[in-house]
Amino acid sequence: MPASPPSVEFAGVSKRYASGITALENVSFSIPPGQIVALLGTSGSGKTTALKLINRIEEASSGSVLLDGQPVSKMDSMHLRRSIGYVIQEGGLFPHWTVAENVATVPRLQQWPDARIQERVEVAMQLAQISGAEFCQRYPATLSGGQRQRVAIARALAAEPRLLLLDEVFGALDPITRDALHVEMKALIAKLSVTTIMVTHDVVEAFKLADRVALLDKGRLIQFGTPEELVLAPCDEFSREFFAQHGLDIRLRYLHLERVIPFLKHDASPSNGSVELDGVQTLADALDKMAGVGSEQFIVRCGDGTGHGPYRRKDVWALLRGASI
Repeated sequence: MPASPPSVEFAGVSKRYASGITALENVSFSIPPGQIVALLGTSGSGKTTALKLINRIEEASSGSVLLDGQPVSKMDSMHLRRSIGYVIQEGGLFPHWTVAENVATVPRLQQWPDARIQERVEVAMQLAQISGAEFCQRYPATLSGGQRQRVAIARALAAEPRLLLLDEVFGALDPITRDALHVEMKALIAKLSVTTIMVTHDVVEAFKLADRVALLDKGRLIQFGTPEELVLAPCDEFSREFFAQHGLDIRLRYLHLERVIPFLKHDASPSNGSVELDGVQTLADALDKMAGVGSEQFIVRCGDGTGHGPYRRKDVWALLRGASI
């Protein structure tokens, strides 16, 4: 079994190049073990640079990137990279190697016994939902984009990494394949409890997959928090405008009830007609259910069994409309 997932921390991290370009400027945030964090922003915001500082493909100019409190700058770079799963857009597979050989890359570099490598390749391919019997002896050029990406994910998982880095992994895929991989990836990360940091420019993708989002612009960290916090409590005008352009639909479809209720006030005049809602529901599902039963009040039952409320349906709409200005 792999070791427990690490915490990750950026502590005043800057990255400046000799050309005078500043890719990151004094970035600080921390990621609890086992969480999924999306680095979100437009092109040139510093997302991929931040990711590469974690596995030391790039080195910080100042500040520290820490895993479980230990600076990565103090770690052996080769050992560090082999302990981290890293997936890039289009997969980055070796074209002259078979699928099985690609998946076995890191275990072979770590000189695992052949029997252990073969077993782990089979497990990793099962986790990535790609058939070993059908694909092991095929080459990357014979695979579809979605298949190549699944192989790349299997390769990243083969050495049982504690940390997974995803750099625009889904960006080049068609919408149907991308949506399917989103669902699979979310379930897989939850199953493995692996700390995951993903780079994306897609707000919907970040909201579907991430527990927390780091919004970057021109190398600066603008805001770090849950999707609900970024949308409903933007810290400045840039954050407000960045999410406002996606309209009301994204709030309804991707914000979850149990993480929205901190922004709502309890109803001072509770009635006996409150409907009980599951906290994991999206706002769209919750509002549909209330409309279906004709209830104006609701109580939220969270995952730990606690109930919260009552709240008013009209206050949810007021919150959403206010946040979309």
